[in-house]
Amino acid sequence: AEGQNSFYEVLGVQISQRDPRSDVPDQGMHYEISGESCIPGILNTDFLQIFEEAAVSRKAPSDPNEIIKNMFIEEERTLYFGPRLVNSRSEMRVKIVNPTKVPITVKVDIAAKGTEPNAFEVLEPK
Repeated sequence: AEGQNSFYEVLGVQISQRDPRSDVPDQGMHYEISGESCIPGILNTDFLQIFEEAAVSRKAPSDPNEIIKNMFIEEERTLYFGPRLVNSRSEMRVKIVNPTKVPITVKVDIAAKGTEPNAFEVLEPK
């Protein structure tokens, strides 16, 4: 990612009016300094890893009735649960992966398509 980099420098410390009998060399003491810049983020393109409990397909089937189980459609970026019995409960875990070295906070929201009320809820990890 742009801005993500590793840096290495040498810092020289010279002491003026030092005792010439000290063990500090004439060119000073050298310290290696290193740092790394990281960009926070989550994995958002490896759908097989994110939706490992669902089938993943690039395009939706030509017949919507072919979706008989949990399926993520990449082209639509939509997760389908397939047919479910009325008043039944179904759960599926979605994996959120932080590939960076810095902590992140993720807020998950669910939005209904169209005018139908939202029938889903987000549960905290167990």
